[in-house]
Amino acid sequence: MTAEPLLLKEVTDSSSEATEYVLTQQKLLIKGKKRKFDGFVSTAKDVFLPQGYPDSVSADYLTYQMWDTAQAFCSSVTGALAGRAVLTGYGVGDQGASVAAATLAWLLRDGCGMVGRILFAWLYGTALDWDCKRYRLLADVLNDLAILMQLLCPLAGPPGSPTVAAVLCVASVLLSLVGVCGGATRAALTMHQARRHNMADVSAKDSSQETLVNLFALLFNLAFVPLITGGAAVLAYLLFTFGHLYFNWRAVRSVAMETLNPSRLHLVVVSFVASGGRACSGVAEVNQSEPLLRSCAAPLRLGCPLSAPAAALPADRLVDGLRQQRHRRLAVFTGASSYYVVLAEDATSADQLLAVFQCELIHLARTRPKLFDAVGGCSELRAGDAAAAATAERLMPDFLGALSKAGWSTEPLLLGAGQHRLVWSKSA
Repeated sequence: MTAEPLLLKEVTDSSSEATEYVLTQQKLLIKGKKRKFDGFVSTAKDVFLPQGYPDSVSADYLTYQMWDTAQAFCSSVTGALAGRAVLTGYGVGDQGASVAAATLAWLLRDGCGMVGRILFAWLYGTALDWDCKRYRLLADVLNDLAILMQLLCPLAGPPGSPTVAAVLCVASVLLSLVGVCGGATRAALTMHQARRHNMADVSAKDSSQETLVNLFALLFNLAFVPLITGGAAVLAYLLFTFGHLYFNWRAVRSVAMETLNPSRLHLVVVSFVASGGRACSGVAEVNQSEPLLRSCAAPLRLGCPLSAPAAALPADRLVDGLRQQRHRRLAVFTGASSYYVVLAEDATSADQLLAVFQCELIHLARTRPKLFDAVGGCSELRAGDAAAAATAERLMPDFLGALSKAGWSTEPLLLGAGQHRLVWSKSA
């Protein structure tokens, strides 16, 4: 008796197409053949896109990568223009230039860049997580400013002179800041894009895409940069710099993060209060409204040392506030122009969210009281820290429910909390 053929279908995560097989007792047959073009497209996707694309990455992945690719091309072209000017500044092609002076200038430039990289990472490293969009744009602005200084360095003095060396050192410091900002914020964006614990794969494929773009930019530079001199070089710099900044702006604006940072949380709280405590704005809407050049959040210090509110408030008010709020694992103090949040040693991320939520409510009650017509509680929020705490705790369950319905994630929280924690004394 002859067995009936067995029909099989094979699918992959990275393709919507399926391969069909017919299995008989004699052999395995493949139904249909892929066209050569289909095979090329499939191979290109495997080489340059993360495994499982598009399901393995965030919904904004492709849009961001397209704009990021365009800005990388522009940056490569302006970098090539600057490279020629830097060589001129070191004295390449000048018979009277000193090799020793050029070597010293080169070493000084590298040294300044190293010091700048260390200092910037020390001062701003933690902010790169919760404010990665702004610092991503800052990196691009600093990059273009450094390239401008490199382009102008031949005008600073004779090749190898101290003034040229000083200009190149400053440019090197700026480029070192670009390296820290760009690398750290790229890591934060990669963490957002990776949806299957595939951060390494997303990062590796991003590097492959950037390498391909740089290869095309290299061919362009070899063909056209030698022809661009004098005023044409300045015009080319302005054109590609504008493109670089515009494409970067579009790239950063296309990112829709589900995590909450101070600015996004502020916008969410505003929408929650305006809706009467029933709902809040979604991820896409808030990310499109989020300011990229400044923060719109309430001026607060989360996880600050106790000395911060002590310096801004009367001693009796500080003591009363601590006694009234010690059961909350946090204490919120309202200053004249800022808010201070002291966290207990065992404070959780939920406590941090509650504290910032309370500060935002107080700030809105002081600056936009009409928003509270539907939700109520405006007078309590302005009555004092204890009354404000009760109002915030009353609204918090509804706020958490609205966050969940709108697609927001409260883990991890990117609220820029400081490292200070207060240990309550049992005898107090």
